Amino acid sequence: MASAIAYVAAVVLILIIIGAVIWLAPSGPRTASTSSVQPSSGKTTAQSSSSATSTASQTGTASYATVPVGMTDPPSVPAGTQAVLITYSNVQIQTTGSNGTSGWVDASGSGTVNALAVVNASKTLATAKVAVNSTIDAVRMSVTSVKVVVNGTTYTATAPSTVTASVSNSSAVKPDSAVLVDLATEVTANASSSSNATSHTYVYSAYAAKAALTTNATVSVSVGAVVDISAAVKGALGLNLGSANTASSSSTSGYVNVPVGLTDPPSVPAGTQAVIISYSNVQVQTSAGNGMWINATGSGTVNALAVVNASQTIADAKVAANTTVDAVRMDVDYVKVIVKGTAYNATAPDNITADIASNSSVKANSAVLVDIASNVAAAMPIGSGNAGTAAYRYSDSSTNAMLTTNASVSASVGSVASLGAGLKSSLGIGI
Repeated sequence: MASAIAYVAAVVLILIIIGAVIWLAPSGPRTASTSSVQPSSGKTTAQSSSSATSTASQTGTASYATVPVGMTDPPSVPAGTQAVLITYSNVQIQTTGSNGTSGWVDASGSGTVNALAVVNASKTLATAKVAVNSTIDAVRMSVTSVKVVVNGTTYTATAPSTVTASVSNSSAVKPDSAVLVDLATEVTANASSSSNATSHTYVYSAYAAKAALTTNATVSVSVGAVVDISAAVKGALGLNLGSANTASSSSTSGYVNVPVGLTDPPSVPAGTQAVIISYSNVQVQTSAGNGMWINATGSGTVNALAVVNASQTIADAKVAANTTVDAVRMDVDYVKVIVKGTAYNATAPDNITADIASNSSVKANSAVLVDIASNVAAAMPIGSGNAGTAAYRYSDSSTNAMLTTNASVSASVGSVASLGAGLKSSLGIGI
């Protein structure tokens, strides 16, 4: 009986405790409810915070403009060029923020553009998100490949791996801003044989590339889209002007065949009957492409004693009109000296380079005349060397060249033109 009473007492106690807990539980919420204004205020603050976050997000979206990057290009190309296909990737825009921090922003877009198809038009290459009120300072892109189509044949051109264009009129970016890049494409031909098309190689350059900030009325925001551009707009942006036939007129009359002639009042030992110079790999350096060397067509031998008061055309090169020819160089394969009926091998330099003394713009009748100034000296007492030994030493220490006309240098490789003493003197070369 006692144990039963104890058991009942324990149950009652447990029930009392549970009742107390139940009674006390609402007390917490009621206490909380008395200060429910604070949680309500906190909730409102959270909503305000959410609203602020939303506002900031909208502000962030509005603070960035989608800036398209377009390309235009009145190119300079060789005769017969039908397309210049430039494959590009990794387009980037250099920006400077309002805090002065500068960096490169990746643009979205890659593909191929035909430079001849955007003479007076822009093709959108890529787009980038750029902060409004920042400035755009430059654009750069990787050049994957350049293919030149000439007279129906496609050639792979050598090209720089990257092209960079500075923005000439940088100003604050607006929501409708765009960048237009003028690549200023120049394609030049190097030919080891003018009669063999497969021997041609082409060099692509964009050394004069520049860019301008404009609007999406000039450059579409859709990658791949093309927008016509008037000459007035390009002129206002400070970009190169072109016309629908720029490529064809450039390809027809933009390049000149410039013959390279050699003259030589040599200094030789007594009894010398001939100084036979075997040459190859003639090249001319022009102002186009920042001093690019262009291969000339021609190789062979010339007798220095046969061109004392004459010029022999040793090669010809295709040079862009209105550029300058700054130097000529050629490889010397060997030199043989014939003295009193005996032929001797002469020691000689591997190549000869002649700077143009006073150059001017290349014209339709331009030619280059090289005064090789041969100097042959006995390397050992004359007669002590057997035929075929290097008994003589050949040098060209005072070689120079000048730009003249094809009246002084024939346009036909191998031809000889007479030069009067007066003409040589006027050109500043040895008599």
